[in-house]
Amino acid sequence: MVLFFKFLLAKNNSVIFFVILNLFFISSCAYKNDFTFDDKILVKDSIYLVFRGTKTKQGFFARDFNIIDSLSSHIGIALYYKKRWRVFHISDYNDNFSDIRSHPTNVFFNIKKEKINYISLWGVKKLSATDVSRVKEDIIGYESKKVKFDKMFALDNKNKLYCSEFVNNVFTSLDSVKYKIPLTKRKLSGIYKQYFQKDTLIYYSVDSFHSNLQFYKIKEWYFE
Repeated sequence: MVLFFKFLLAKNNSVIFFVILNLFFISSCAYKNDFTFDDKILVKDSIYLVFRGTKTKQGFFARDFNIIDSLSSHIGIALYYKKRWRVFHISDYNDNFSDIRSHPTNVFFNIKKEKINYISLWGVKKLSATDVSRVKEDIIGYESKKVKFDKMFALDNKNKLYCSEFVNNVFTSLDSVKYKIPLTKRKLSGIYKQYFQKDTLIYYSVDSFHSNLQFYKIKEWYFE
């Protein structure tokens, strides 16, 4: 690695500056005590996908069903609503209310409370003002419904959803071709076969959105 950077330096100082600048912008390492998500990096007339990874049993379970991403375990949609940035997502809150909730970014990205060790922010390409309005209307429409978290990852119950299924439903409602996300088919064994009571699980993985080029990574954070 040292020889590689010496080579770059010998060739062109501007090249190494460009490489370091881009690496710094796309990813950064932070300490839990110092981190606060800065809403200033978000543009009000845009919509974002937000991912987080946690050091919890639920986080381990979700990551184990990812295809390529070994860090993300939960996904939500960030949009500007009621004069502040909020993240809409679904999780198992185990109460009598709908499990679809909206939280300010500082709550969704509460490093200590949520035991977060990874965050990534993704943009959506070429969203028109009409697209943004339609997504907002669709998401806000969920607030009047009592939707519970789907622990069984089923795809045939509109009143039960899991996090990546919720996000998929929102974007395919906007354009089912442009934002099509692949389903993952996984053979089950051991404890997973016992839990789901089936041999095969078909589902949307948390990282399935990475395969659609309409979504692009803006920045990610790793935490010690």
